[in-house]
Amino acid sequence: MKAMQVRLEDSEDKVYRWTIRHTKATNLTLGCKPRQVQGWTIEDHEGYERFTEGNWHDLVPRFHAVAENYGLRPLTQVS
Repeated sequence: MKAMQVRLEDSEDKVYRWTIRHTKATNLTLGCKPRQVQGWTIEDHEGYERFTEGNWHDLVPRFHAVAENYGLRPLTQVS
């Protein structure tokens, strides 16, 4: 799957771009076997990446919560 660019804006109408990608990762827990997981990576305008395990429906509320914490509102629909 290709990366998705999402446009967001702040209260001063400045536009930011975040990237959402489908990602595969290995979950390492001390004392347990490594586990392959799939999920989503959100890369914000500062280059910081956040990983959410699961499907698209797991990502959407996390995306909106992170955007709200930055004081941003999505211009691109993520639902």
